[in-house]
Amino acid sequence: MGWLSDLLRGGDGELGWDDLIRRTVEEVAKLRTYGQRGETVFPEDVIVRITVPEGSTAVLQGFIDKPELDREVGAALANKCDVAVDALPSREYIVSVADRASVTASEGLAKSWRLVIAGGDLDGQ
Repeated sequence: MGWLSDLLRGGDGELGWDDLIRRTVEEVAKLRTYGQRGETVFPEDVIVRITVPEGSTAVLQGFIDKPELDREVGAALANKCDVAVDALPSREYIVSVADRASVTASEGLAKSWRLVIAGGDLDGQ
């Protein structure tokens, strides 16, 4: 009976569209905390690391390249955590090769920006 349940679940090292969304939402939801008034708070940026066996990287990268994936993750995460979609963290997806499929989420580093004025009286400031 073990082979039948493996067949119904899909391959051990495979991540389908729905599996990827579900596992990403579960991992990002673990990063939520609660503010002083009990509101749900997320870090500004989240890095989602996805590892898959070598033969699956092209398929998974195809999923990541579609904007619909991030929209569905955002909608499911907002629903699960009962927050507005605009209160969710920005998500960056990184795909790498490993023996087993896994999805992990961690707080991203704050990004620094540099503003340069080009042209006009304040050129170069």
